[in-house]
Amino acid sequence: MKRTLANAALFQLMWFVCVQGHNALALVATVLALLVHARFLVTKFAEWQLISGFTVIGFLLDSLINTVGLILFSGSLSVTSSAVPVVIAPLWLLCLWLMFSTTLCHSLLWLNRYPGLSVLLACSAVPLSYYVGGHLSGSVLSQPVMLPLLAEAVIWAILLPSGLRIAGWIMDNQSNEETNND
Repeated sequence: MKRTLANAALFQLMWFVCVQGHNALALVATVLALLVHARFLVTKFAEWQLISGFTVIGFLLDSLINTVGLILFSGSLSVTSSAVPVVIAPLWLLCLWLMFSTTLCHSLLWLNRYPGLSVLLACSAVPLSYYVGGHLSGSVLSQPVMLPLLAEAVIWAILLPSGLRIAGWIMDNQSNEETNND
C-alpha cells in the first residue's frame, strides 16, 4: 500500500514539474523519478516494456494532436519533410507520458477491475488535466476548447483501459510466477 501511494504521489509531483514546460527540468526530474521507480517498484522487465510502449503511443498521439492544431504544446518542434508539416510534442510531454506510464502497474492498477470506471475517468479527469496543464505550460488549446478536450477524452477512453488491461496481465503473471516458485 505504501508503494502504491508513493507511486501516485510521485506521479502527481512529476505532473506538476512537467507541465511547467521546462524541458531540461522535466528531463532531470524524470530520470531521477525513473531511478526511484526502478529501485523500489519494478519487479519485471515486462513493466518496462509497457512503460516504453504506452509512452511511445501516447507521445505519438499527442504529436498528432499538436500537428493538426488541436493543442499547440509549448516547446514543440516543427519539422517539414516533403510537403507535410509535422509538429513533434515537446520533451516535457514525453517525460509526462513516461511518468504516467509508471502508474499503470501500481497506483492505477485497481482500475483494471473496473473498465467502465476507467473509461469514465479517462473521459473526465484527463481532459481536465489537459486543460489545466495546458494553461500551466503555456500551451494553446484550439477554440472551441471542447474540441481538443473531446479528442483527448476519446483517445484516453481507448488508451487507458487498454494500458490497464496489459498492466493487469503483467502483474497477474508476476503473481502466478511468484506462487509457482514458492
